[in-house]
Amino acid sequence: MTNKQATELLQEIHKIGNVKSNIKFSYGIAKNKKILSDEMNLIKESFKEITHNDFEKFKKEKTKIQEKYCIKDKKCKPLIVNGQYQFEVDKIEDFTKEMEKFNSKYVEVVNEIAKIEKENLEFLKQKSNLELFKIDLECFPELTPNQMENLILLVREEK
Repeated sequence: MTNKQATELLQEIHKIGNVKSNIKFSYGIAKNKKILSDEMNLIKESFKEITHNDFEKFKKEKTKIQEKYCIKDKKCKPLIVNGQYQFEVDKIEDFTKEMEKFNSKYVEVVNEIAKIEKENLEFLKQKSNLELFKIDLECFPELTPNQMENLILLVREEK
Protein backbone atom coordinates (compact mmCIF):
# COMPACT_ATOMS: atom_id res chain seq x y z
CA MET A 1 0.00 0.00 0.00
CA THR A 2 1.27 3.48 -0.84
CA ASN A 3 0.98 6.53 1.39
CA LYS A 4 -1.69 7.86 -0.99
CA GLN A 5 -3.71 4.64 -0.70
CA ALA A 6 -3.47 4.88 3.09
CA THR A 7 -4.83 8.44 2.90
CA GLU A 8 -7.71 7.32 0.69
CA LEU A 9 -8.49 4.34 2.95
CA LEU A 10 -8.74 6.63 5.97
CA GLN A 11 -11.20 8.82 4.07
CA GLU A 12 -13.30 5.74 3.29
CA ILE A 13 -13.23 4.63 6.91
CA HIS A 14 -14.52 8.06 7.94
CA LYS A 15 -17.38 7.70 5.43
CA ILE A 16 -18.35 4.25 6.73
CA GLY A 17 -18.21 5.30 10.38
CA ASN A 18 -21.98 5.42 10.87
CA VAL A 19 -22.82 2.08 9.28
CA LYS A 20 -24.71 -0.15 11.70
CA SER A 21 -22.55 -3.22 12.23
CA ASN A 22 -21.44 -5.94 14.63
CA ILE A 23 -18.86 -5.46 17.37
CA LYS A 24 -16.02 -7.19 15.48
CA PHE A 25 -16.41 -4.96 12.42
CA SER A 26 -16.78 -1.82 14.56
CA TYR A 27 -13.65 -2.74 16.52
CA GLY A 28 -11.68 -3.42 13.33
CA ILE A 29 -12.76 -0.12 11.79
CA ALA A 30 -11.90 1.80 14.98
CA LYS A 31 -8.50 0.10 15.21
CA ASN A 32 -7.68 0.81 11.55
CA LYS A 33 -8.87 4.39 11.92
CA LYS A 34 -6.35 4.85 14.75
CA ILE A 35 -3.54 3.16 12.80
CA LEU A 36 -4.22 5.24 9.68
CA SER A 37 -4.75 8.51 11.58
CA ASP A 38 -1.37 8.12 13.28
CA GLU A 39 0.23 7.42 9.90
CA MET A 40 -1.51 10.45 8.33
CA ASN A 41 -0.10 12.67 11.06
CA LEU A 42 3.38 11.40 10.23
CA ILE A 43 2.78 11.93 6.51
CA LYS A 44 1.58 15.50 7.09
CA GLU A 45 4.65 16.21 9.23
CA SER A 46 6.86 14.80 6.46
CA PHE A 47 5.42 17.04 3.75
CA LYS A 48 7.71 19.82 2.75
CA GLU A 49 6.36 23.32 3.11
CA ILE A 50 6.91 26.38 0.98
CA THR A 51 9.35 28.69 2.70
CA HIS A 52 9.88 31.40 0.11
CA ASN A 53 9.77 34.89 1.69
CA ASP A 54 7.16 36.12 -0.81
CA PHE A 55 4.81 33.13 -0.44
CA GLU A 56 2.24 34.88 1.80
CA LYS A 57 2.21 37.92 -0.49
CA PHE A 58 1.86 35.54 -3.46
CA LYS A 59 -1.16 33.80 -1.89
CA LYS A 60 -2.92 37.08 -1.07
CA GLU A 61 -2.43 38.52 -4.55
CA LYS A 62 -3.47 35.26 -6.21
CA THR A 63 -6.65 35.17 -4.13
CA LYS A 64 -7.48 38.75 -5.13
CA ILE A 65 -7.15 37.86 -8.82
CA GLN A 66 -9.22 34.70 -8.42
CA GLU A 67 -11.94 36.58 -6.56
CA LYS A 68 -11.93 39.35 -9.16
CA TYR A 69 -12.87 36.93 -11.97
CA CYS A 70 -14.78 34.14 -10.21
CA ILE A 71 -18.51 33.62 -10.04
CA LYS A 72 -20.14 35.14 -6.95
CA ASP A 73 -23.10 33.75 -5.04
CA LYS A 74 -26.20 35.75 -4.02
CA LYS A 75 -24.28 37.23 -1.07
CA CYS A 76 -21.43 38.33 -3.40
CA LYS A 77 -19.13 35.68 -1.93
CA PRO A 78 -16.85 33.70 -4.27
CA LEU A 79 -18.37 30.43 -5.47
CA ILE A 80 -15.98 27.65 -4.49
CA VAL A 81 -16.67 23.99 -5.30
CA ASN A 82 -14.34 21.26 -4.00
CA GLY A 83 -11.80 23.90 -3.04
CA GLN A 84 -11.78 25.45 -6.53
CA TYR A 85 -13.01 28.89 -7.57
CA GLN A 86 -15.67 28.70 -10.26
CA PHE A 87 -15.40 30.89 -13.37
CA GLU A 88 -17.73 31.90 -16.16
CA VAL A 89 -16.45 30.88 -19.58
CA ASP A 90 -16.38 34.47 -20.87
CA LYS A 91 -14.02 35.55 -18.05
CA ILE A 92 -11.52 32.71 -18.29
CA GLU A 93 -9.41 34.33 -21.02
CA ASP A 94 -8.97 37.56 -19.03
CA PHE A 95 -8.31 35.59 -15.86
CA THR A 96 -5.69 33.45 -17.63
CA LYS A 97 -3.89 36.52 -19.01
CA GLU A 98 -3.76 38.17 -15.60
CA MET A 99 -2.56 34.95 -13.98
CA GLU A 100 0.22 34.60 -16.57
CA LYS A 101 1.44 38.12 -15.73
CA PHE A 102 1.11 37.34 -12.04
CA ASN A 103 3.06 34.08 -12.35
CA SER A 104 5.85 35.79 -14.28
CA LYS A 105 6.10 38.31 -11.42
CA TYR A 106 6.52 35.45 -8.93
CA VAL A 107 8.61 32.97 -10.96
CA GLU A 108 10.71 31.89 -7.97
CA VAL A 109 7.66 31.22 -5.80
CA VAL A 110 5.86 29.34 -8.60
CA ASN A 111 8.97 27.21 -9.19
CA GLU A 112 9.32 26.44 -5.48
CA ILE A 113 5.63 25.47 -5.29
CA ALA A 114 6.01 23.15 -8.29
CA LYS A 115 9.17 21.56 -6.86
CA ILE A 116 7.63 20.94 -3.44
CA GLU A 117 4.36 19.63 -4.88
CA LYS A 118 6.37 17.18 -7.00
CA GLU A 119 8.38 16.00 -3.98
CA ASN A 120 5.23 15.60 -1.89
CA LEU A 121 3.52 13.63 -4.67
CA GLU A 122 6.55 11.36 -4.95
CA PHE A 123 6.37 10.81 -1.20
CA LEU A 124 2.70 9.80 -1.52
CA LYS A 125 3.68 7.21 -4.13
CA GLN A 126 6.13 5.52 -1.73
CA LYS A 127 5.22 2.21 -0.16
CA SER A 128 3.94 2.36 3.40
CA ASN A 129 4.94 -0.21 6.01
CA LEU A 130 1.54 -0.09 7.66
CA GLU A 131 0.16 -3.22 9.26
CA LEU A 132 -3.61 -2.96 9.00
CA PHE A 133 -5.93 -4.84 11.31
CA LYS A 134 -7.67 -7.39 9.08
CA ILE A 135 -11.36 -8.16 9.52
CA ASP A 136 -13.00 -11.48 8.64
CA LEU A 137 -15.32 -11.11 5.66
CA GLU A 138 -18.29 -12.55 7.57
CA CYS A 139 -17.99 -9.69 10.09
CA PHE A 140 -18.63 -7.04 7.45
CA PRO A 141 -22.12 -5.54 7.44
CA GLU A 142 -24.14 -5.25 4.27
CA LEU A 143 -22.22 -2.82 2.04
CA THR A 144 -22.59 -1.59 -1.50
CA PRO A 145 -20.09 -2.93 -4.01
CA ASN A 146 -18.37 0.49 -4.05
CA GLN A 147 -18.08 0.55 -0.26
CA MET A 148 -16.67 -2.99 -0.25
CA GLU A 149 -14.19 -2.15 -3.00
CA ASN A 150 -12.97 0.81 -0.97
CA LEU A 151 -12.45 -1.34 2.13
CA ILE A 152 -11.07 -4.46 0.45
CA LEU A 153 -7.63 -3.94 2.02
CA LEU A 154 -9.20 -4.63 5.43
CA VAL A 155 -10.52 -8.08 4.52
CA ARG A 156 -8.69 -11.01 6.12
CA GLU A 157 -7.94 -13.49 3.36
CA GLU A 158 -9.36 -16.96 3.82
CA LYS A 159 -6.75 -19.68 4.31
